Amino acid sequence: MRTLSQLALLLLLLRVVVQREGPSRSHSLQFLFMGASHPELGLPSFVALGDVDEHLFVYYDHESRKAKPRGPWIQKDEIDKFWMRLTQSLKGWDHMFIIDLWTIMDNHSQGQVPPLVRVTRHTTHEGVTTLRCQAHNFSPVNITLSWLWDGKLLNQGTELGDIHPSGDGTFQSWIAVDVTPGEEQRYACQVEHPGLDQPLIMTWEHRPLSVTLATGITTGIIGSIIITTIVVIIWKKKKVSRGLIRSYILTEAQLHSGSGFSGLTSMGVMFPTEHALLQEIPESAGGTLVIVPDLGSERTEFKCGLRHLLAV
Repeated sequence: MRTLSQLALLLLLLRVVVQREGPSRSHSLQFLFMGASHPELGLPSFVALGDVDEHLFVYYDHESRKAKPRGPWIQKDEIDKFWMRLTQSLKGWDHMFIIDLWTIMDNHSQGQVPPLVRVTRHTTHEGVTTLRCQAHNFSPVNITLSWLWDGKLLNQGTELGDIHPSGDGTFQSWIAVDVTPGEEQRYACQVEHPGLDQPLIMTWEHRPLSVTLATGITTGIIGSIIITTIVVIIWKKKKVSRGLIRSYILTEAQLHSGSGFSGLTSMGVMFPTEHALLQEIPESAGGTLVIVPDLGSERTEFKCGLRHLLAV
């Protein structure tokens, strides 16, 4: 197994320098963007450092997604708005930097694999309805997900997820938007990827669950009824068969009870002659008793070996 020191570590640095010259002196604004990715540590990280005249004044990382001031800053309304704008800008750099990083790391020999896209609908306990557009199994990593409302691009109100490696050389990501119930069909997810000849447009398809659920329940009930009926019929047949045999096979204890029984003394077994017609077959012919119950118009024969009868 490779140690951490043997694993490749990719480090990208991007420096943006803005110089402003005035009558007395020049000033510089610099941003340092760093992204490090470890093949076995999951997602890459992103860090942005900004300095003015070589003095650090802002720090941003992928985990916090917020620009944090460094150094003494006067807290005024304009300053607060500045930090909000700077945070939004760095979020954009964060997203694009990760995409570029994975693009460089991607194995181009695998070719271009178009994404599998589906749109799902979710409702929270608070009653908020969300449409989520999920893209799976695409390569290379660079992909653009966006929402359209009545065919127009939505620039606000959407939530874009990170790009995750799937573990098989492909990637996955998602984008979500909150919608008003009943207006889901006005929204469409637009996917742009090198594996697609043209942008893919996907909408949410409403599929009533009641029809599927009713079909499943009906099928289950019918199947249960059929199985139950078969089991009951088999059980009744076995019960009737056992009842007839037990009605006409008597033990020696019943032989001495008297009360109108007569039968075959040579067999050592007695049968009630008022309920059955008995026929003896000699042992030389196989030693078998044929019991014919007297059930009116229906005549059923039970043939049992002599030894089996005596053992019951």
